[in-house]
Formats: sequence, structure tokens, C-alpha cells
Amino acid sequence: NWELPQMPPSWQGSLDSVDELWVPSTFVKDAIQPHANVPINLVPYPIRRPVASSVLRKDFNLPARSFVCLTMFDALSSLARKNPAGVIRAFRLAFGNEEHSTLIIKVSRGESAPKELQNLKLEAGGALNIRFMNANYRPEDLAALISNVDVVCSLHRSEGFGLVGAEAMLLGKPVVATGWSGNMDFMNRNNAALVDFELVRVMDPQNIYTLTDEKWAEPNVENAANWLATLAQDENLRRKFGKAAAQDSSRFFALENFKKAIASSESLGFADRSPGAPA
Repeated sequence: NWELPQMPPSWQGSLDSVDELWVPSTFVKDAIQPHANVPINLVPYPIRRPVASSVLRKDFNLPARSFVCLTMFDALSSLARKNPAGVIRAFRLAFGNEEHSTLIIKVSRGESAPKELQNLKLEAGGALNIRFMNANYRPEDLAALISNVDVVCSLHRSEGFGLVGAEAMLLGKPVVATGWSGNMDFMNRNNAALVDFELVRVMDPQNIYTLTDEKWAEPNVENAANWLATLAQDENLRRKFGKAAAQDSSRFFALENFKKAIASSESLGFADRSPGAPA
């Protein structure tokens, strides 16, 4: 997997050591294709609909009558790339301090980026309707958290794939997401609230992404805020997006598609390449 439009030069030696490369998205394929002398096969992940536990809103201490928006990320994945600050700005622009709207910021391994996380809390400005969850949940409880919110928001600057959005869609949740990079294989304007963007130079304070002259997306905060405000007011639109998301993602991530992608491999003969076997 890779999250920028150009493959890191340091990967070249590894490419020369394989017979074929499998990648999970068109975005990653486009980044690597110009540098590869081996076949590249697009093999989407066979993701299943997450199985949620019976944990309810009240168990997560979420307001029963609030419009709840969730964004989640791993702090080791680069806060600049995941862009939770953009979600905070969009949420505050849409709702201000409105008590019947709640933003949940779910963080994993927040201790790995204490300075960036502190800056993120400063961005929230102590707003009572913005809550941070710095915890690790079992997969079934994480699925329950997604199931208990109204909208999942990802204002990422780039995704090699976009697992959170994919799992939210499989659970039938409307997703507000940047309309660029890996997630665009399974998101479109009929099944997700896609946010406008412009491409800007990569700037990552965590120095996880250090390639010079590389670009990623800068999502339009005003556009995202409009989507959040509209979805908060229109339950039918939330239901429409959620239904389309569940149907489309179930088809896209079906095991049969995974099997077909593998069957199209140009290197399926690798099983016969045992020592002494004919070349």
C-alpha cells in the first residue's frame, strides 16, 4: 500500500525481486506502474461486513438524541494525512457549540504523537460537543461504535485504500469523505458525500512523508461543513446514502471479485516453481 501519487524511490530494489505485484487500489497501481518491470495486478480486499457487538450508544456515553459524527485514525499513520483537524474545522463551521450535535474523534496509539494530539485538542478549543476517545477497542466493539453514530467523516489528504470508510459503508453508514485517492475505487457521488479538494504540496510535521515536490489533497472545509449540516437535517438523505453504501460496497468487496482478481494473475504458475522444476 502507498498513500502518495509517486512510489518512493527506495522501493525500486524490492520491485526487481518479485515476479508480480498485487495492490489494493487503482491509486496505488497508478503510483507504482511507471516504475515496475513486472505485472501489477489490482486485487481489492475481500472485506466482510463487520460484526458488531451489542454495545449501545449509552455504553459509549453518546447522547441519545444527538447527531453524532465520527472520525477515527491511527496516530502512527500521520495526522497531517488523516487530517482530523479538517474534520474539527468543518464540524465547528457546521454546528458551532450546538449541544445536539457531537463529534467523536477516535484515536489509536495517540501516545505516539503527543505534540500533534495536543495541537488537535487546541483546534477543538474545549468545545463541549467534541469528544476524544484515545483507546483500543475489540473489532466487534469498534463496529458497534460505527453502528451507533449517524455519519462517518474522513477528510483525508490521501488514502492508499481507505479501510474506515469501507467498513462504515458495509455497515450502512453515510460517509463524508475527500473525493480523491484510494477510496474512489468504491466511493462515488451516489453512495457517499464526496468533498471537493485541490492538490497541494505535501507538508507532514511528523515526517512520515518526506518526498519533495509531492502532492496530496486539501479538502474544502466549507463543502464538508455543508455536507454535515445537510445530513444532520435530512434523515432521508442519510438513509439513502447508507443504503447505497451498503449495497455498492457489498458488491465491490465480494469474495467472488477477489477470486476473479487472483485468477487474472499473470503469474499463477508460481506454484510450479519448486526447486528443480522446469523454468
